Amino acid sequence: MKDLLIRSVIALIVIAIPFLERTDIDSLLYIFPVAYIFSAYFLRDLSKYILILADIIFFLFVIYLTSNPILSIFFYPIFISYLEDKKYLIAFLFAGLVVSFYGFYTSEYIEFSILLFWLPATVSILLAIQFINRLQNLITRKDEEISQKLNQVASLKEKIYPIKIEELSKISLNDKKKAIFLFNQLLNTSAVAYFDLESQKCIYTQENICNKEILKYIDNDFGKIETEEGIVIFIVEHKDKNPVGIFFFFYENPKLEDSIYNFLYLREKLNN
Repeated sequence: MKDLLIRSVIALIVIAIPFLERTDIDSLLYIFPVAYIFSAYFLRDLSKYILILADIIFFLFVIYLTSNPILSIFFYPIFISYLEDKKYLIAFLFAGLVVSFYGFYTSEYIEFSILLFWLPATVSILLAIQFINRLQNLITRKDEEISQKLNQVASLKEKIYPIKIEELSKISLNDKKKAIFLFNQLLNTSAVAYFDLESQKCIYTQENICNKEILKYIDNDFGKIETEEGIVIFIVEHKDKNPVGIFFFFYENPKLEDSIYNFLYLREKLNN
């Protein structure tokens, strides 16, 4: 579609210029641009070399019909069609030399500037290509940086929310022994214990962690206790607004931020 659009604009310019100059117009000048557009449409999926050949033929014919060598400069904007491959671009620049030389020939070797135009046009196109490539490389690097940042954010989010809330929601609190083992597995704790305030019994995933001395540090429904062995998160379970038990979550590595949102969810789960 890009190739067709560029050539349609150029064909319209070629048709318009003889009108602006108020010169006699050959009837072929109406027909040939239309044929050029249709040829570009049908040749766009074929080899680019054939398309370059169609470009050369069109401009040589138009310059011949109008006897206007200046039209050769309108050949160069077509380079946009050949950016995807260097070999096509080189072929296009060579074609531009052919068209410029023919314009120079048509002017009876007077308009030497037409032939000289090929050199700055070629340099400008190559510089534009270089700028586009640098811009593409810059965009690629920025995309990679953004992708890395997004991956870091995703990793951080995964770190903060290591366990999906729905997985915790599936754990039944009716069987406390089973629940603490599941919590221990999901929350990556070193141990989990549950102290039943009514029966004064403690169930645990590891021995020697149900120390009643820790109860004296419970001054809230939710919090943490720093010990020599690590950090303990506690959540008080309520029933009818009365405390019935306490969950203890033991961490040897004090990185509470890794699971704090999970504990906040558990607090809501235990008390609603």
